[in-house]
Amino acid sequence: PDGLQYELALGYSNWTLREFTDLYNAAVLNGMEQELPPDYYSRLEKMYVYLMANVMPGAVAFALNDAGNSSVKRQLLDGYRLFNRPDLLYAATDGRAGEPPAADSLGQEWVGHYVMRSGWHRLANVLHMDAGLQGRAHIHQDKLTLALTAYGHHLLVDGGVSMYDKSRWRAYQLLTRSHNTVLVDGMDQFGENAMAAKVWPLPWEGVKPAGSDTVWHSAPGVDYCQGWWKGRWRDYVDSQNPATDATRVLDTVQHRRAVLFVKPDWWVVHDTLVASDQEQHTAEVLYHVDAEQTEDVGSAVLATSKNQAGLRLAARPQPGLEVEIVTGKMTPPVQGWSANVKRNRPKGIPMSAVPTAIFRQSWRERADLVTVVHPFPSGETRATRCVALACSPGGQAARIDVGPEESFVWLHSDQPGHVIQALAGESGGAVLLATDGQAAVAGGDGASFRLLLVHGRNV
Repeated sequence: PDGLQYELALGYSNWTLREFTDLYNAAVLNGMEQELPPDYYSRLEKMYVYLMANVMPGAVAFALNDAGNSSVKRQLLDGYRLFNRPDLLYAATDGRAGEPPAADSLGQEWVGHYVMRSGWHRLANVLHMDAGLQGRAHIHQDKLTLALTAYGHHLLVDGGVSMYDKSRWRAYQLLTRSHNTVLVDGMDQFGENAMAAKVWPLPWEGVKPAGSDTVWHSAPGVDYCQGWWKGRWRDYVDSQNPATDATRVLDTVQHRRAVLFVKPDWWVVHDTLVASDQEQHTAEVLYHVDAEQTEDVGSAVLATSKNQAGLRLAARPQPGLEVEIVTGKMTPPVQGWSANVKRNRPKGIPMSAVPTAIFRQSWRERADLVTVVHPFPSGETRATRCVALACSPGGQAARIDVGPEESFVWLHSDQPGHVIQALAGESGGAVLLATDGQAAVAGGDGASFRLLLVHGRNV
């Protein structure tokens, strides 16, 4: 219903789109449109609308599964001509022609792709979150992964796709470890090989699948997406190291990711790991960054390039939190590579080395890791900090300093409808923010002031 072919891979879907468009054009040329099913035209239109929703500046679409990021300008222009939709033209030209779409940020509930966007211009900030099912064939184990482009540069990348071979590089691209999400005990997601885990059952009717556990909220000042991985985890395997009876499979840990966008500048990524056992676990939150230099600055990572936008990843400090940056690790399991980056490729390797920030935390029963994702234009920098605050039971809170005189309070609830509070300091104090919502943000100064509420009545 959202217009993506059910392998959920951009290149294969666009191949399908071309075939269906060619058939439609042939019918029109021969005056035989009436021979097509009544809903053919409207379904075809949705395939073009999907591209519009998932495009980043420069008319390049975010790609998941076995597909690389690729230009869809030609397809958007074709859609503009076919359906007389000026919003498709607007997306194809970075806002230089046509009319803006009805919304900047768009959630596609059937494919589970959610795009948080500051605007449609060339330097817009755009984050893509995958909170959907795997799709058929050509799948990657990448539930809840993020991709980010900001100020004209694709900053958060994934492993991408290259040859369909049996190399360590292909194994890496398929697995969770090449994406911007979470490993548990060093294990990748291990999806069920069943149709129900790949696509929603028919009939595909309504705005949202009845079984979806994803939460999506979009308003002029704030976007919010929450999704779950409730499946299994498995030790690293590849063609040279196949699974055996000794390969560990874990089914006692679930991962929830909640992402809040404070428009137009920064995101709060809140990862919650919940275990039904009493064992010690380790969570590793991964961010693959296309940058020339990275620096570990306490509980934050600063990524910069000479002539491109940069990124600061500021984690909320907590006991036992470790930060590591891995670039171009060669021995299996490899780490710190991307086929979506084209520069400086070593001979014989179909990818480029990219720094990967890893925030590692040991835990039992439950862990909450919070990271502020703050991009900035070329030639600038950021000193963003995320500071722990005390909070009512059932909530998580932090103070986020985005400038010398600009601070915000972020508050997230496990039980919307019940009032929780963020308190000054890690051990408590004055009430800074209270809400009955899913999430809330307050702070800023002057024109930057924000008071944001997600799925609640009071803040």
